[in-house]
Amino acid sequence: MGSIEHSPNGTSFTVKDYAYNSVPGEGILAGDMGSITTGITSTALRGMQVAPNPFTSTLSIALPTGTTGAVSCSVLSLTGQVLITRYAAATSGPSSITLDLASLAPGTYLLEMQMDGERIVRKVMKE
Repeated sequence: MGSIEHSPNGTSFTVKDYAYNSVPGEGILAGDMGSITTGITSTALRGMQVAPNPFTSTLSIALPTGTTGAVSCSVLSLTGQVLITRYAAATSGPSSITLDLASLAPGTYLLEMQMDGERIVRKVMKE
C-alpha cells in the first residue's frame, strides 16, 4: 500500500509506493526519484463579467483589474458563424469593452474572447 503526501502550501506532493518480491534472493529496483511539474496557468479572462445578459442593444465586458494586452471580442451564431469582431487594448487598471449589437436579431449567441492564447466563450442572449 502506498501513500501521497503534499506540502503545506499545496504546491508539491510525493507519491510513495512499496514493492515486495515473492521470490527470495531477487532484487527489486527501487528508490528512483523523479519530478513532474504541473500547474494551472492563471487565466486573465476567467474573471470577466458580461452584462447585461440578456441584453437589448449593447453588451459590456468588464475585465479583471491587472489584465493587460490585446483582446479580441467576437460574437458568433450558434452554428459558429462569426457575426462581429472587435479588438481592444486592456490596461492594467479596470478595463471595459462595450459592444454595440443593435443590428443583431433577438436570439442566443456566443461571445468569444481571446487574449494571449487564451479563449473563453460565454452564451449571451439578445431580447
